[in-house]
Amino acid sequence: MAGEVIAFESVTKRFGGVTALQDVTFSVAAGECHAVMGENGAGKSTLGKILAGIYRPDAGRVRLAGQTRVGMVHQELAFCPDLSVAENLCLGAL
Repeated sequence: MAGEVIAFESVTKRFGGVTALQDVTFSVAAGECHAVMGENGAGKSTLGKILAGIYRPDAGRVRLAGQTRVGMVHQELAFCPDLSVAENLCLGAL
C-alpha cells in the first residue's frame, strides 16, 4: 500500500495455549490516525506491545517505514504518583 508507515502482516501471538492475536493484518498510512478498540482480553495491549517491540510475534511481521523505533504510552500511567502526567511521560527520556 502506498504511503503506509505501519503494516501488520498476518501477525499471530500466543501465550502458552492462549491465542491473543490471530492473523492480524492492517496498515496505517502517513497522516492517518486510528483507534484500536475492543473488549477486555481482545488483544489491544498485545498489539501495542508488538508494535513497541516489547513482544515479538509468533508469526507474521510488522513493518515500520522510515522509523528506527516506536514509543508507546501505556494505559496505566501510575508509574510515579507524585509526578505530573508530563513528568511520567518523560521518564523514559531521563
